[in-house]
Amino acid sequence: MKDGYLDLGRGSFKVGPSTTEKSFADSSIGARSILVLASQQFRTYKLPTQVIGDRSYVIALSFEDGRLRSLRLCPVDDGESESWASYSEAEQLGKKAENDRWLLSVYGVVAPCTFPWGVVLSVFDAKSGASEIIIQYTPDAAVEAR
Repeated sequence: MKDGYLDLGRGSFKVGPSTTEKSFADSSIGARSILVLASQQFRTYKLPTQVIGDRSYVIALSFEDGRLRSLRLCPVDDGESESWASYSEAEQLGKKAENDRWLLSVYGVVAPCTFPWGVVLSVFDAKSGASEIIIQYTPDAAVEAR
């Protein structure tokens, strides 16, 4: 991850600073994604649940003008409901702590962490009710990554 790349789909596709919307769409993992937002130069795709390391995530990839700008990884547990009926802030804060531990143990990263290609964040957002890992890429990172 320190180079900005993350392996999705158990080795089937790596995403990072130089990923284009076209290369993503042409991949097997891109073919299984759902376009959830399309607004002028912005597009966001949601992937089916992906296993990265030993954890499962719902992942959203956001593109601007055809270039990857961010990844959002939201951890999910087996059998976890998407209903607000089972929501617990304490559980989401626990997931944020798990995200922090996971980033450190797997990638050696303590969030927030800034790199030449962008930034890695681990956040709890009370408004959305979720804890997630956010990887943001700077617009000129694709040039630097080549």
